[in-house]
Amino acid sequence: MVATKFLSLVTAAAAVPLQRVIFPEDVAEAYGARCLDGSPGGYYVREVSGSSDWVFFMEGGGLCITPFDCKKRLTTGMGSSTFWEETHDDDSNVLNDDPAANPFAGFNAVYFRYCSGDTHIGALKGKNRLMGGLYTSGHFIVEAALDHLYNTTSLGRGVGRALLTGSSAGGIGVLHSADWLTETVTEKFGFTNAVVKASPQAGLYFPSQPKKGVCVFQEYALLGEHCPRVDNFEAWWVERLVEHAYANTNCMRELKNARRCWNAGILARYVSTPLFLAQNRYDQNQLAGEMLCSDCSSNSSEASSKVKSYMAYFGNRSEEVLRDLESNFNHSVFMPNCYKHTGNLCMKGGPRIDGHTYNSSLSDWFFNDVHHAHYDDCGEFPCSEVCDCSNPRANVLV
Repeated sequence: MVATKFLSLVTAAAAVPLQRVIFPEDVAEAYGARCLDGSPGGYYVREVSGSSDWVFFMEGGGLCITPFDCKKRLTTGMGSSTFWEETHDDDSNVLNDDPAANPFAGFNAVYFRYCSGDTHIGALKGKNRLMGGLYTSGHFIVEAALDHLYNTTSLGRGVGRALLTGSSAGGIGVLHSADWLTETVTEKFGFTNAVVKASPQAGLYFPSQPKKGVCVFQEYALLGEHCPRVDNFEAWWVERLVEHAYANTNCMRELKNARRCWNAGILARYVSTPLFLAQNRYDQNQLAGEMLCSDCSSNSSEASSKVKSYMAYFGNRSEEVLRDLESNFNHSVFMPNCYKHTGNLCMKGGPRIDGHTYNSSLSDWFFNDVHHAHYDDCGEFPCSEVCDCSNPRANVLV
């Protein structure tokens, strides 16, 4: 026991944080790579000597949809790089440098801070008039970061394998950016043999299909499953506010509609880069926030019959979309039966499904090309045994 504690202390002391890189003004100006307040964007990086593999993580943090909402971010790192700390540590996800807890610990690591309020996909170089003159240029920040890494780090000498992941708003960004990253690495940079994969965490906004979507709780309570879908309206609202958002070329070529290509359940059908979707059956952020179900709960005794019915409807729709993407579009899936957003999608601990954690199945998928389809089918109300990252049985790789 004493030896274990000592080893843990040594491991913690040896952890190497990622270092902040702020773009020089000329780079920010040339790319239009600015945070909401106009300060230069940037990223965090940790290089590993001798490695040509890279893991990229897109930070989450919601979406600001009005000028007032966005301006509240300007006094934080979510809206201005002037508040960014010098270093970034990760003790639970793919940027963690502990090989006992993270199979990607030996990869060069990049953390894309989120300061644009636009799910990392805004592609407006100047000020956004609909956002009160703020900047929504999240995609340009990521583009500038890749080029800057190519010019200043070992990434410019070659890429063997690359994983793009991120959570919540970052998970949305992953879905939109996966094919772009693949094209950048293999075509623009010329590393044609590079293996690029992506794993959006809690990025399924929304559980949509071409002819079927989801509605808000109040409409479902009145009309049942025949209620009007709200996901298309929300996607239109977001796409209009972000203005000139980056859109997947395959989806745009087929649908010619940026609004429809924003909906994750539809967009994922057109993503060529292999995806591993980690998504809770009952996404708490969507249910309580976007879908206006303030009484939704993981506690059966607190939920009314209408709430339970709505949660089952939303959960069934989420599973239906994920099973379609897995069966018909060859994307892998890890779906706990939890009322959570991102709090259980981690590399240390977390739920087990079919004997697998997100860690073990993601690792098997990435390194061994094994297709994974894990759905916790314990019932139609949140029922996974573990719905956080504190499961001690899952703290080691299997």
